[in-house]
Amino acid sequence: MHGGTIYIRGGVSPHRLSPDVLVCELDDSDWAQLREDIWQYCRSFEIDPDPFLASSFVKLIPRIHALPLPNLHAIIQCEGKTTEGHNVKSDWVCISLIFTALVVTAAAYPHLPEQIPTHWNIHGQPDDWHSRNWAFLTAGVMAAVYFLLSAIPALARGRPLTTRPHTYRQLARAITGFFLAVHLATLAAQLGLPFGPLRLTAAAIGALFAVIGYLLPEFTPNPYAGIRTPWTLADEETWRITHRLNRYPFMAAGGLVLALSLTLPQETQVFLALAVILGLTLAFSLLSSYFVHRGRAHRAPG
Repeated sequence: MHGGTIYIRGGVSPHRLSPDVLVCELDDSDWAQLREDIWQYCRSFEIDPDPFLASSFVKLIPRIHALPLPNLHAIIQCEGKTTEGHNVKSDWVCISLIFTALVVTAAAYPHLPEQIPTHWNIHGQPDDWHSRNWAFLTAGVMAAVYFLLSAIPALARGRPLTTRPHTYRQLARAITGFFLAVHLATLAAQLGLPFGPLRLTAAAIGALFAVIGYLLPEFTPNPYAGIRTPWTLADEETWRITHRLNRYPFMAAGGLVLALSLTLPQETQVFLALAVILGLTLAFSLLSSYFVHRGRAHRAPG
């Protein structure tokens, strides 16, 4: 490939490409051009453009060093918008959240008793204790999750996990922020402050669910993130419809859990509300993917 740009709907396996080709995410100017081309195409053939406009695309361009006459080609590289843009190894927000957890824990450590609670039952009562050194455990979990999130884009082998790189970064930040909230709630309880860790953890779970719901339509078919059922993984259109269909149920469920966790009088009620609401939401995502796939199979010709 010596020049030009190729837009591909969905994704492309790296082993199908020459080393001289670079897989990029679309920027705003690419989307503007692509939308215009899709509208013209669909108008000419009198077909609905919405399925195309809602799809994910990647862009193929030649690598500059691979061009036979690189000085005679005017190519603008993707400026960090390749599939490597999903990498969160250097995301300052995630790193700052982990650093905050470590600093707060170090500051609170001298004030902790020798034995601290590390687990609470559904009534909000501590039922397990360990050395105060365990106060750093959640911060360590945050770091481990962060490194796992950093490794997932590499495991995808060049295929975008989301339609835009910043979406994956937002997901990584939300997950890291969730663990920070859980850590601070646990630390507050270990210091003897009047905060119920179960209640605050449920609120954090609700907030995380709402964020995930908001981001759902941006996920592209992949085995690592999103609503991964046998039916969404088998058919790209089923994946797309299922994720769009579940956006608002996830957001509503997360918002409801967040509100109830802060208003219900007993922590047992909070736990039951969390289990029921999120359980029903996950069941809906499973059933919706099945019925979407079955409906598409019935409409398929032959």
